[in-house]
This record gives sequence, structure tokens and C-alpha cells, in this order.
Amino acid sequence: MKIRIEDVCLALAIVNAITTGLALLGSTVLMFIFIATALSETKYLGEQIFDGSSQEIYQRMFVSDEAVFNTFLGTFIAILVLASLISFIFAVLLCNGICNRQPGQVKAYFIYGVITTAMAAHVTAAVLFDGRDLQTGLLSLLGCGE
Repeated sequence: MKIRIEDVCLALAIVNAITTGLALLGSTVLMFIFIATALSETKYLGEQIFDGSSQEIYQRMFVSDEAVFNTFLGTFIAILVLASLISFIFAVLLCNGICNRQPGQVKAYFIYGVITTAMAAHVTAAVLFDGRDLQTGLLSLLGCGE
């Protein structure tokens, strides 16, 4: 039995599609949990409007450290969902390109991979040259080679 390079590439593409699909599913579930938690907290604060001053409610909903952290966390999760979606789309594109022998689709995945690796290398270089967190920079450098 001969192992063809197309079969190996297809197997790796399928594994890539599965892992990115799981990442997309996980990040989407995380987003729904975050939204549900934020809505329940907003309802709780809304019920307290009649008990406290409007200035106090405004401070707790928009200006407090918790509100700033929640905004940051929500933005991070949204970016995570978007990045997972883009990665999943390109993984499916790669699978389709290998199965149907479409070199343009495989090339699109290759260009996507080069761009993401270059961005990761750029961030890693910034962390390494900053010098404050050398261990994270070295681990990121290993991640760029994947």
C-alpha cells in the first residue's frame, strides 16, 4: 500500500478543520455565556435603580473597574470568535481544495498561513525585544514554527 501525499495532506486538513471547528464552537459557547451573564447583571442593576442614585448606577455600569474588565473581556471573546470563524473557513477551503484538486483554494490557505505566521512572528519579536517576559517570548517563538 502506497501512501500518497494528497492523502496525508487531506488527513491533516481534516484534523485542522476539526480542531478549528471545535475552537469556533467553544468560543461561540463562551460568547453566549458571557452575554447571558452580562444581561442578568444588567437586569439586576436595573432593578436597583430605584434604590440608589442614578450617579451610583452609572458608576457601577460604565466606569467601575468591573465594567472596564467586562468590556475588555467581551471584546476579547468577540475577536476570538471572529478569528476562529476565519480559521475554520480557511480549513474547510483547504479540505475542498485538496479533494477537488483546486490549486487556487490550496494557495489561498497557504497565503492565509503565511500571513498569520508572519503576524505571530511579529508579535513574538515585539515580546522578545521588550525583554520583560522572555519565557513567554520564547514559547511564542516555538508556536510560530507550528
